[in-house]
Amino acid sequence: MAKNLLLEIGIEEIPARFMEPALAQMAELTKTKLKEANLAYKSIKTLGTPRRLTLIVEQLAEEQPDITIEVKGPAQKAAYDAEGNPTKALQGFCRSQGFLPENLTIKELNGVPYVYAAKEKKGEAAVKVLPNLLVEVTQTHALGL
Repeated sequence: MAKNLLLEIGIEEIPARFMEPALAQMAELTKTKLKEANLAYKSIKTLGTPRRLTLIVEQLAEEQPDITIEVKGPAQKAAYDAEGNPTKALQGFCRSQGFLPENLTIKELNGVPYVYAAKEKKGEAAVKVLPNLLVEVTQTHALGL
């Protein structure tokens, strides 16, 4: 399910010639931050008056999707010895990622097989992600005002 987000920023009086660039920059910065946060939305609109900047995000996802993150480890030839036993390089990689050697996968990258650990990352609720995201969007220096 998606909800609309309305953010209104009270500002010192802004000259008319700065309004359009400030609104365009706020919209672009919001798009970038929402993409980085992996939060889907339908559209972004901005409105402005001499003392207000308004941001409307329509149909904003209520949470981030769950994702799988693959972490590349050592090359297969460095990960296993001649008998197929894990080397110190693989053991260190497993410790750092919290995996057992049997839970890893092998994938090729540019013709070289590497060990990978696949981690599941649960998406967070938008209400948890949005406060910091909106602070970044609304910082005066970020809008060039």
